[in-house]
Amino acid sequence: MKTKGLILFILILSIFFSCQKAGKKDTENSIKTFTISDFKSSDTLQLKFVDSLDINLCNDMRFNDSLLYFVDPYANYQLIITDTTGKIVRRTIRKGQGPGEMTYLFYINFVTDSLLYAYDGYQFNYFLIFKKSDIIKKSNPKPIKSLTLGQGFSAIKCMIDDSKFISVNLHTKDKFYIQDTSFRILRKIGQFNFKNINENNIYYINTAYDNTIAVSPDKRKFAAFYTYLDLIEIYDTTGNLIFRAKGPDNIKLYDFNPSKVTSSTAYATTEKKSKWAYKTVKTYKKYIFALYNGNFVGDTAYFKCKKILVFDWNGNLIKYFYLTEPIVNFAIDAKN
Repeated sequence: MKTKGLILFILILSIFFSCQKAGKKDTENSIKTFTISDFKSSDTLQLKFVDSLDINLCNDMRFNDSLLYFVDPYANYQLIITDTTGKIVRRTIRKGQGPGEMTYLFYINFVTDSLLYAYDGYQFNYFLIFKKSDIIKKSNPKPIKSLTLGQGFSAIKCMIDDSKFISVNLHTKDKFYIQDTSFRILRKIGQFNFKNINENNIYYINTAYDNTIAVSPDKRKFAAFYTYLDLIEIYDTTGNLIFRAKGPDNIKLYDFNPSKVTSSTAYATTEKKSKWAYKTVKTYKKYIFALYNGNFVGDTAYFKCKKILVFDWNGNLIKYFYLTEPIVNFAIDAKN
């Protein structure tokens, strides 16, 4: 009887340690990879020139109620609104540091049908909330709310709804925070697991892991698509990891050693052999559309993306689009 009990005890221990080992391997070392050929289907999008618009740099694009919204941070009025023929309806959000102005409009988002959120790319922890009707009618609209993130937080990444947003802090090991508009931390999500992280290099590690974030239409999930390596992560808003994968090129941050990262070498780690990965992400119903680059860092091809990869919110690889012309950004007309 004692022998049977001892055997059972040893068996339980072996299962316990093997599960621990397997779990550690899965979370730290083993990341699923995919290639273009793994997508269920593919198609070629034949792009056709319709009209031209004088824009210095298109940081973001949105389609809303048959109007196109172009973000140009170098223009005196940084948000350009046109109809579908290219006719300008309004130039708005003046460049500056006064009330209702922004230093460098980075991107916008319609979180509700009536509210537009504008993010400042020079002060990443600052954004304004406008009524959509004011944006369309006025060149110098007054924001209904101005929010500046608390000290220590570095960037507001994306609004979840009109009361919560996702942020990152470039000075901590945490990947993401969910906060309310009173800046209370509701949840911490994910951590970097490098062995040699310290307070001197964590900022540069986070910088190298820059990402763009999209929130699902039901507000229950969000996806992070990384810029300097082709890593994708999908979480639910309670913090559970749903999907993590690298692809389609399995890009690595070459010579990236956290113990040796300094301010002068931070960006050098992503040069030469490394490639740009995901440029921008848009959502439509149950799908995520990710604009992918795949060109070498330092190349002028940063602004020339010719692939759109489509995923669902469980991480399934749905479709791959090849574009006949390179683009820097895109928008989805949800009504059509």
